Amino acid sequence: MVTVRRTLTTVVMMAMLATLVAVPSAAQDGPQVLGAAIAQSAGPASASYQASGCFVDGTGDVRRGINGPVEAAPVADATGFCIDYNQSSLGVSMTVPQGTDPASDPVWNDFGAAAVFSYETPDGTYREVQLSKQQGNQAFEYLVLEGQFLPRLVCSGNAAFESGTYRASVPADCVGAADTIEVIAAFLYDRNGEGEDLIDAAPADGDRVAVPRTAPSGADSVDRLAGGSRVETAIRISQASYADGQADAVVVAFSDNFPDALVAGPLAVARRAPLLLTPRNSVPDAVLAETLRALGGEGDVILLGGTAALGPEVVDAFEEEGHDVTRIAGDSRFSTAIAVAEAANPDPREIVVAFGGDFPDALLAGAVAPNVDGVAVLIDRTSVPGVVQDYIAAHPDARVFTIGNIATEAYPDEDFTATGTSPSLVSGALLGLYNDPDEVVVASVQSFPDGLAGGVYAASRGVPLVLSPKEAVSAGLYDALEAKGPFGTVTLLGGTAALSETVAGQLSGLLR
Repeated sequence: MVTVRRTLTTVVMMAMLATLVAVPSAAQDGPQVLGAAIAQSAGPASASYQASGCFVDGTGDVRRGINGPVEAAPVADATGFCIDYNQSSLGVSMTVPQGTDPASDPVWNDFGAAAVFSYETPDGTYREVQLSKQQGNQAFEYLVLEGQFLPRLVCSGNAAFESGTYRASVPADCVGAADTIEVIAAFLYDRNGEGEDLIDAAPADGDRVAVPRTAPSGADSVDRLAGGSRVETAIRISQASYADGQADAVVVAFSDNFPDALVAGPLAVARRAPLLLTPRNSVPDAVLAETLRALGGEGDVILLGGTAALGPEVVDAFEEEGHDVTRIAGDSRFSTAIAVAEAANPDPREIVVAFGGDFPDALLAGAVAPNVDGVAVLIDRTSVPGVVQDYIAAHPDARVFTIGNIATEAYPDEDFTATGTSPSLVSGALLGLYNDPDEVVVASVQSFPDGLAGGVYAASRGVPLVLSPKEAVSAGLYDALEAKGPFGTVTLLGGTAALSETVAGQLSGLLR
């Protein structure tokens, strides 16, 4: 296995930090060092266009300094941002859970805080839209800056703050970008001049967002497994996984939360089982029907999690259909993951470790673990639970593979790691573990339900699972997919509420 290490986009963040100084009205531009970090937009601006999208970032992922530790800082946590780029203007906005009013919060004075949207013009020149205050007595405003280290002020105007959201509208002739704008956004707060700022990049920690002016064609050539609900989507994925009577078991997890199902991939592959979802205290008729279809009659049903996840009514419903029901559970998500791992593979070659407090990294761990003859386990944000330490110690011949920045920081003695500046880029880095896959499976990086059953689907087929924002494929992920492709099949999980037709159209370009 090849060690994969990717860190925060330091060059990009340094460029953002470098421009947070008093801006002269005219100055020589600094060197253009972002060419490798942001792909150049193609083509001149047309007479009429609109590129828009809103993107969600995880919570509790603010860094103290560019490569510092992750911490929870709601005042600096960029939980999402939107761009609306049209013929007349570029609208930008960024939201944080505990936003402070620049008019009254002294931290905003003299660039103590800023929302930054960086991009390139068609000729490769670095520009950024910055929402900030230059001095304590000035108003909150936007600045469009060109160049990185001795920036030139292109234009400026009023910005606004309301209910935790910072926003501005920049005239299009001041933006200078092409039809498709690729943006890296970041929020900075409490700058101290010594590199110890609170920094959060969005969406998903710094990956570029490339929003085209119109949805690309070709969306109908991409496969999509979707139902009218998360439960129905899991059923549709099961139907695509196993013909009538071809499953040896069925794994069932709680439909409204993710912890127990994240690590199901190795177990489901070992037992030749699809993953179905159900509410806590009942089993829909459609789930019962799909269980009978996949098993070809009565068979083994494996419930993940304790009665707080799947109540006794769920056991009763399956037993009334004649199934043998077993439950795999611990007293926490960490011990449940260990129990699932022990049931899946008593002698794993690798133990894949991921943060269990959110779903993206752990979803990837569960999907990739069977491909490396391994199991997936969960850890806390800053520590490795004792039950996980004991499990790793009990398998001294297994290599430890951490996925995601949080797990890698919490368990620094790993043998291998895949990290990235976003969950999308982590999923792109994991593509290197697959030899010429004919298919790639795509789930939402913003919502978990479809990815639970879809991760099992990808694991059972031995193909990669990648994570994409809803509105558009992040540029870094597309680059990774393009380098690995082309593919015979691209399969999206969920309907357009999970992954838009723009995503489908973009990914159609990866088909053979």
